[in-house]
Amino acid sequence: MRRFGPRLVATSGLALLVLCGAAVIQASPAQAVTTKTVTVQVVPHLGGVHFSIDGVAGVTDDNGQATIEDPQLNNVGQRLVLPQQVISPTVRVTMDRFNNNPDHGAFTRALLVELDVEHLVGVRFLTPKGETFAGSKVTSATFRDSLGRAIVWTGPQLITPNWVMATRPVRVSNGIKGSVITYALQSVMIKGSSVVNQGQQRFTATDSLIWDIPVALFSLTITGNDLLSGKPIGKNFGLTYPDQSTIVRPLGPGHTTTVHNLPPGDYQVKVTGGLVAPKSTVHLSRSDSTTSVVITKQDFIKLLAVAVFVLGVLVGIGFLGRRLRRKHVRATAGNGADASAH
Repeated sequence: MRRFGPRLVATSGLALLVLCGAAVIQASPAQAVTTKTVTVQVVPHLGGVHFSIDGVAGVTDDNGQATIEDPQLNNVGQRLVLPQQVISPTVRVTMDRFNNNPDHGAFTRALLVELDVEHLVGVRFLTPKGETFAGSKVTSATFRDSLGRAIVWTGPQLITPNWVMATRPVRVSNGIKGSVITYALQSVMIKGSSVVNQGQQRFTATDSLIWDIPVALFSLTITGNDLLSGKPIGKNFGLTYPDQSTIVRPLGPGHTTTVHNLPPGDYQVKVTGGLVAPKSTVHLSRSDSTTSVVITKQDFIKLLAVAVFVLGVLVGIGFLGRRLRRKHVRATAGNGADASAH
């Protein structure tokens, strides 16, 4: 049997190590090529959008793109999880739909994810003088968007910002873009009346995060007058709004006062402080004034005296008329008797 010396064994071991190293070096590029990845592109191109595929998380860069590893590559869209999320204090996104890009390699996939984008928007109501009118005094505000939907805000929605759809993805000739949603103001209701013209004011959430809404509000000056003397009189006034709600307030100096920021419509006015307070109706379509009469005790006595006097005159005229008719009848009867005797 042939024996191998120590030198030959060492040389053979060294050669084996070299061969193994070469195999490792040759295998490394092949392993890098077989890494499987998925690239997600969101439209619009927004950064900071979080998603995951089978628990592997990703977040888009400033170009709206992110690439993560995925060992499967099959049915990537169905395994994609992109929840509704706030990506900045005033921007929220929701996945609308996704599309697989067929132009990909053997070890890559590409997803185009279309997003609905919402902005946080508030409203501010302005009087004709440019002053802020409290949203808490507004009953409702109704908008109709360019998608045909009616949006009604009431209560806290009128004094705090609301999420409003800013853009929605649409297909165009060269791909997909975010279409801006427009909102047309239909009505702003205050005390049963609308204080805006339907459809004349339009807004978008991409232009402004505060929608300034000018509203038509007027002033009404109320004065109390004595029925007969015409002198100013009255203690309080009652004002009934178009929605039939009523306020009762004291009159100011000179038995008059002005109520500001009233919506257009029909009002009922009554001034108290006398024996009888008749109601009067005012149609308010601009700033106006009205005089409400008050019947005092003295007026009532005078009117009663006049009524008694008129009644007495009528009774006297009736009594006199009856006497004249009787006299006429007797005279006619006497003439007829004389004619018969002849």
